[in-house]
Amino acid sequence: MRSFLHLMALGAVVALATACDDDGKTDDTGAGDGGAADGGAGDGGSGDGGSTSLYSQATGTIDYTWQVGDGYDCDATIEFTGTPYAGDCEDCTFALGVDASITEDNGTADCWYYPPLTLIEGSMGWFDATDMAIAYAPSFTIAGYYGNYDYSNVFMAGYYQDWSYWGYGSYGPYWWPIAYDGGSYGTFSLTDNGDGTADIAWSWTTSWYDYDYTYSLVNQCGTDDYYLYGGYYAYGGSYTGTGSIDCYYYKGYGYFGSYYMDVWSFSLSADDTVSITVDTVAEDTAFDSYFYLTDDEACYLGGADDSFDCTYPPTDYQCPSMQAELAAGDYNVVVGNYGSCWTGTGEYQIVIDASSDPGLELTGDDVANEVVDSSSIFNEVTVTGSATLQ
Repeated sequence: MRSFLHLMALGAVVALATACDDDGKTDDTGAGDGGAADGGAGDGGSGDGGSTSLYSQATGTIDYTWQVGDGYDCDATIEFTGTPYAGDCEDCTFALGVDASITEDNGTADCWYYPPLTLIEGSMGWFDATDMAIAYAPSFTIAGYYGNYDYSNVFMAGYYQDWSYWGYGSYGPYWWPIAYDGGSYGTFSLTDNGDGTADIAWSWTTSWYDYDYTYSLVNQCGTDDYYLYGGYYAYGGSYTGTGSIDCYYYKGYGYFGSYYMDVWSFSLSADDTVSITVDTVAEDTAFDSYFYLTDDEACYLGGADDSFDCTYPPTDYQCPSMQAELAAGDYNVVVGNYGSCWTGTGEYQIVIDASSDPGLELTGDDVANEVVDSSSIFNEVTVTGSATLQ
């Protein structure tokens, strides 16, 4: 998902309308470095006459790689054909609907064939990209959230946004600039062959680092298991402990939560259904608590917040609880303080119900979830494409 966020940042502006004006067929047209960071994807729909393209067919190839660390998640060759575009790109030099397929794949199962770069229909995160297209215009305007974005010599990928998974429809066309004058990521050229055909070529590349951090108390360890969620009421139990976490007063605005947490450890000798409840113990020390459940390697298993009305209510919000089926092993409950305190101290009781004594013990008192290790992973996406138009 980290990679998803990086690529989506390059196409973050969702636009309202586009318009493009054509100066006629071009000879040896070149677009400078391009990318969507300066304008993003736009909804093309300003023309009421559809697409008027100087070319009606295309055959082409794309080489697509995505390097992650020392290996490649993606290493593919894609072939595509183009036919007259049914969507709107009025007066574009050319606009062609695309049918693309992977003809050689040396990548891994983790490869993401990002639709605007591969022309392969598929996920772009919240929606699917369908009805892929390519287009070129000497000038193109995208009206976005923050005003109009004007492009010169822009080569772009088009698609429709399919939101049917969420119960909505399909919208578009949207355009993703691959290369344009003054951009930062790609190049494009169009050469008229003088016989009614033209050759186009483009490239696009970006690179970045993903950073992984290891924390002392709670970590997202990449497990494929589902996470456990909070309950809806306070559970009873025979195994209890009490603790406190300071609240901090800030310049007359009230008491806020703490950077520090308490860690309670327990063990199960056999698989068991366990309930966990954290509740307030007095009116003047009530606060808004929450907790995380982790395994013995500090990997996040689930969390709880605002499950039931506290015995002594804080200034706002509720207290947390959870009931879960857990395997035999060692676990931690990391209790935190979100604030909503009446005074400078938040006091609580933790209650655990289990089939046998889990040996509940406070193993960390007012400790911080600090970074104990970090690493970086290099990513680079590279695209080269070419096609003959006629």
